[in-house]
Amino acid sequence: MDRVRRARALRGVAETGHFAPAARQAGFRSATAVADLVRRFHRQGMAALDSAAGRGRRPTDERSARVHIVAVAQEQPRRREDQTATWSRRT
Repeated sequence: MDRVRRARALRGVAETGHFAPAARQAGFRSATAVADLVRRFHRQGMAALDSAAGRGRRPTDERSARVHIVAVAQEQPRRREDQTATWSRRT
């Protein structure tokens, strides 16, 4: 869910007073999700429009590993040292 959908759902509840029509209008699958959003909005205010902490895909590599990978990728090739300077059709 993104901020716009959440805001539309909250506006729909404010206008109609019902969760189901607001859910349909904002593209939610259930009125329960909108009810949960309203409950969160009453607790957190506008922060309820943001994604909750811990959502989304977690990084697969540590930051230090990513920095190392980028550094290695940006190095100039050492063709003689790693023996990629020459090739043949037999290998």
